[in-house]
Amino acid sequence: MSKSIWFINHYAGTSDYGMEYRHYLWAKELIARGYKLSIIASGYTHLLDKFPKIENKILYEEIIMF
Repeated sequence: MSKSIWFINHYAGTSDYGMEYRHYLWAKELIARGYKLSIIASGYTHLLDKFPKIENKILYEEIIMF
């Protein structure tokens, strides 16, 4: 049985999008230890350098492979 974790943070980003890498880096470490991880974040925040292309969808999913 795998353990699942959800990080929910309006400001969560990635190395591609910009600031607030904390959740991204935690996810990377926890996945390496066998956890299944999801990060739930806003499509817009003033901290991002680049915004995801949501294209008028209410929910957007992006899978990032480490």
